[in-house]
Amino acid sequence: MTDGSGAATLLWQGLIPLLPCVLLLNVRIWRNVCPLGRISEGTVPPLGASGAADGRPRIGLAILLFGAILPIRAAWLAGSLVATLAFLGAVVVAAIVLGRRRARRSGFCTTLCPMLPVELLYGQAPLADVGRGSCDSCSLCTIRACPQLSPRAAIAQHLGDERHGGGWTRSPFGAFAAAFPGVILAFFVAPTTTLVSAAVSLAAGAAGSWIVVSLIVAVLRPRWDRAVLLLGFAAIALWAWFALPVVAAAWGWPEGAALLTVSGETLAVVWLLHGLRPGRRAGTPGRIAGEHQALARFF
Repeated sequence: MTDGSGAATLLWQGLIPLLPCVLLLNVRIWRNVCPLGRISEGTVPPLGASGAADGRPRIGLAILLFGAILPIRAAWLAGSLVATLAFLGAVVVAAIVLGRRRARRSGFCTTLCPMLPVELLYGQAPLADVGRGSCDSCSLCTIRACPQLSPRAAIAQHLGDERHGGGWTRSPFGAFAAAFPGVILAFFVAPTTTLVSAAVSLAAGAAGSWIVVSLIVAVLRPRWDRAVLLLGFAAIALWAWFALPVVAAAWGWPEGAALLTVSGETLAVVWLLHGLRPGRRAGTPGRIAGEHQALARFF
């Protein structure tokens, strides 16, 4: 292994797989420090100016971008520093070009970022109380479904009225939530050595997961919030089972794989139980006031 490929491997197999741990604690931890979010911030318009309403949800496009990137990540990036640098450079340029044209974070961070659907899925039951950072002075740059205010409210807004029935899995975010456990399973167990095999494997995993979940939802009609929470848990549990041993190996500590896996699965269970309990949102009334306002604007 060359130094360059070793650095890429450490990034993609030793560091990035740990990001879900941060998202489970509170998605704002990541969103407050994400370098792409900061460099892509546009100017802050006055409330009610034409730019203030630019941030319309584009969750479907964000999901398509995530789906396009994932086969590249699986087949090319972990073994090549050149490919990694080229990919990161392209993402940075795209974030700046898209973000600077809109109000604050509405051009990229809260509307088009490929990580947005994952942030919503893993951020719906935060375990820790974290402020909104630079978004404490909210300018309503995102017209609705802002994840910085409340991922749970944003999910409800993305699902729309169909969330009250069994058709929410046909909405863009509902389809993503239903498909994501299968995507994670395929990422780790199916052939992903070439771009074509990775794309086919991931698409098959997504389709199989979506079909199974859609049938269950159509028959049982569970509450949408419980169903999405359970789908998040399924994705997290699969991630902990498969990804954390890879993290241990990437850091040269294979004997720690079991400890990391147990820790990850425990965190997933704690997150699920926290999400299932009534009045689950953590924090003081003052800190979570923005979340209640976000819910009130929609419900």
